[in-house]
Amino acid sequence: MNVKPFYLNITLLNKSGVIKEKVGDKVGRGIFGRAMASVASSVVSDASVIKKIAEELVAQICEVTTSMGISCSLQRRFQSGPFVTLKVKVTEIEKSQLILAAKGEEYANSFHSLVENLTALGLAETALPKIDEKIENLVYINIMAKFAEKIPAALSEKGVECCVDVISAEEQAEFFFDVIEGLSLN
Repeated sequence: MNVKPFYLNITLLNKSGVIKEKVGDKVGRGIFGRAMASVASSVVSDASVIKKIAEELVAQICEVTTSMGISCSLQRRFQSGPFVTLKVKVTEIEKSQLILAAKGEEYANSFHSLVENLTALGLAETALPKIDEKIENLVYINIMAKFAEKIPAALSEKGVECCVDVISAEEQAEFFFDVIEGLSLN
């Protein structure tokens, strides 16, 4: 698999809102619930909230991508305060399942026929690696764009406001050091 890794950089913007939502779900939203949420917000750190969000994201991302025919590994690479960086590596692409999910049954059947015809003509060794490379490049570009779009929306539905930057491996160092510098100034 030659898909380059990329990074999810997530900055939590509303820790107190997240805590109030969770406490409210457990003890209610009356006076007692608001008081408990206030106490919890002052006791619970940004780091513990973002850690929990990152853990939930890892499980959800793996589940969603696997259903599309893409297996990913996610690894927490850095965490400080309200900021966490996750490294995403595509480990396997099940082409048939991916094409079916992305393009539909007719297109998937046509692709399967193409592969069979290339094999029958003895062209599989030269053509299939080029097709695999093209699919891997498309997965890389599209998965990064989808993550940038879908993750903030999914978290927002759960009351989590955050900034999600999806960065290529080549650009991660520059981005990361800019963020770290900003965190140390606060």
